[in-house]
Amino acid sequence: NGVDYEDIDILVACNPDDNTSSDKSIEAWNRLIDHYPNARFFFYPDTRDLPIRYISSIRPNILKQHFQEYPELYNEAIFYHDCDIIFTKPIDFRNFLPDDIWYLSDTNSYMNYKYIL
Repeated sequence: NGVDYEDIDILVACNPDDNTSSDKSIEAWNRLIDHYPNARFFFYPDTRDLPIRYISSIRPNILKQHFQEYPELYNEAIFYHDCDIIFTKPIDFRNFLPDDIWYLSDTNSYMNYKYIL
């Protein structure tokens, strides 16, 4: 879809207490890295305080670690998404680049106050 692999950072959370650090998982990641040698893969430990009450809090945890490791990214335009989406066509990012606005998905249908109640 027109995205250069050099522009792709894949952030992975690892936890020695679960399957994410198993030999089988590491082998699978190594196959993926070999298949996409120009994409950048980063593996970060799960440093959240226990007990973990919200599983998805791993996302900001590894993003925090990634931005601390690569502070130059603070000045870059970042398109962040979860791993459960599929691109069906190229995205034209030109309208989003010339400003300092954070653009977010409309999640009101499944993450707002009314929905939670």
